[in-house]
Amino acid sequence: MIKRAFRRLIKPYLAEIKNNYSEQFYTCEMLDGRTRLTSTVDDSAFCEIKNGYGRVHLDFTVVAIKGYLGRLPFDCPTPKKNLEQQPSAGGNIWITAGQRTINCSGLQVGTRCIVDLTGIFAD
Repeated sequence: MIKRAFRRLIKPYLAEIKNNYSEQFYTCEMLDGRTRLTSTVDDSAFCEIKNGYGRVHLDFTVVAIKGYLGRLPFDCPTPKKNLEQQPSAGGNIWITAGQRTINCSGLQVGTRCIVDLTGIFAD
């Protein structure tokens, strides 16, 4: 009985979520000479967005440090707030709200970094 009442109550909301579901996938543009991606396929640097919530996945080895690593594509939504992550090897990687540039500081040359920058994205 409780299950039936719950289904009647939740059914309209599930239909709305199903009708408005969106999923987007973008490949990040990493700068040549500054990083070496760990894979030649597009799974080393990408942005995946589902219903406005997304993650930027980066998996690379630091070759040279110049303050920024790459950028999100022009057709990709930008984060609403700053996204920041500290890799286990030290340093910071971040994307400023409303910007497409992937910035870095304090990374050590020769280290492998695997980070996911997660947050809310908007067009």
